[in-house]
Amino acid sequence: DSVGSYNEGRWGAWDSIRNRVLYQDNDRLRAYDPAKSIGSRVVAIDDGSQPSDSRNRFCSGAFDSKRNRLVGACILSSGTPTLEGFDLGTVPIKRKTFLSSAPWPSWTTAPGFLYDPISDKYVLWPNGGAKLYIIDPVSFAVSTLVGSGVDPGIPQSPYAGTWGRFAYVPGDDIYLLSHKVQGQ
Repeated sequence: DSVGSYNEGRWGAWDSIRNRVLYQDNDRLRAYDPAKSIGSRVVAIDDGSQPSDSRNRFCSGAFDSKRNRLVGACILSSGTPTLEGFDLGTVPIKRKTFLSSAPWPSWTTAPGFLYDPISDKYVLWPNGGAKLYIIDPVSFAVSTLVGSGVDPGIPQSPYAGTWGRFAYVPGDDIYLLSHKVQGQ
């Protein structure tokens, strides 16, 4: 369900329930529906009371199809990692913090982040190492899992994130990461 991450205050994910892209821009939650006619594809779907883009830097988004929730692994301007998002089944739709001061490293920019519908967990890869952070979507308790694959290493730039190149493959029950792409 994840389609990636965006810099400059924009992040989002694919809404597999309604077949649209949900994205948080600088101050609004918006939906892009490719099936609608030109000029009506993008609409704001929140109540308009979102915080400034200073809370949206270097986020990675995932869509939780079981709870109808858009979730973002973000960092505050202080570098503190958080888990924030929107419960889309509530009216009015407002941004909320699910987990403040998250346990993964500070300044983790655009981490690998996804919703695993088989285990019903959020999974975060902090841009280096074999450790994954497993987050319960109800209690928001965090545990860790050390993978057995090849460590893809740390990004060359301190602001180089995973930017959506982290996925769950249900048929093989694996997490797949493409951290370094030729030419980058």
